[in-house]
This record gives sequence, structure tokens and C-alpha cells, in this order.
Amino acid sequence: MGATTHVADEAALRAGVRAVCAEAVEAVRRQCRESGRERALALFERCDLADLAEADRPAYATLAAEFHLPETQVANLLAAARRLFRAAMIEVLRARTASDAAPDRRKSRRDVGMRSAEFGMRNEDMARLLV
Repeated sequence: MGATTHVADEAALRAGVRAVCAEAVEAVRRQCRESGRERALALFERCDLADLAEADRPAYATLAAEFHLPETQVANLLAAARRLFRAAMIEVLRARTASDAAPDRRKSRRDVGMRSAEFGMRNEDMARLLV
């Protein structure tokens, strides 16, 4: 029975992480569209949200050529979108854990970071977004 409980707990945690991330991504999409930052959103979706293996992720130079932008602008737009995502993640986590104790909120954030690959983000990107 212990193994079954562990599997069920892991499945529930994965579902919760996906739900938090999906809500945060939708908030970023909404904010970008409302503020005219479609390019930042497109880059964020292409670089961080695409279902790609690590080796298949586009380099900034590739994105710059694809979007007809200088690499520095690609980096700046991605940084802006990632800041929006980070803020949205924190807001969603706060809303979902409003009645929880602070250590539980930290655990929730840690769990989200540890499972970043499950929703198409690199661990280092997710860790940077949640700090």
C-alpha cells in the first residue's frame, strides 16, 4: 500500500505542477498580448515552452535570424518574458497557498522547480525564474 500511495502522491504533485504552470503561462500570454509584447511571447514560447529535447533548443543566434532581430534584443525580450513568467508563477503559488504556512509555500516552489522538465523547461531556467 505504501508504494501505491507514493505513486498517487507523485501523480497528484505532477498534476498540480502542470496546473500552476499552465495558469502562469496563460497569465504571461494575456499580459504580453494586452501590452503589445507579441514578439517576447513568441520567443518565450519558441525557446522555453516548446516540447524540445535539450539538444534541439534553438540558440539565440538562430532565434535572432528567425525573428529578424539582433541577438541582444532576443536576450532582452526573453528576459522580459521570463520575468513575467516568474512573477505569474509566484502569484499563482501565493494564491494557491494563501492559507498555508510559509515553509509549505517554499516546498511548493521547490517542487515546481524540481519538476521543470515535465512542462518543457530546463531546470536552470525554472530555477532562475523562481528565485
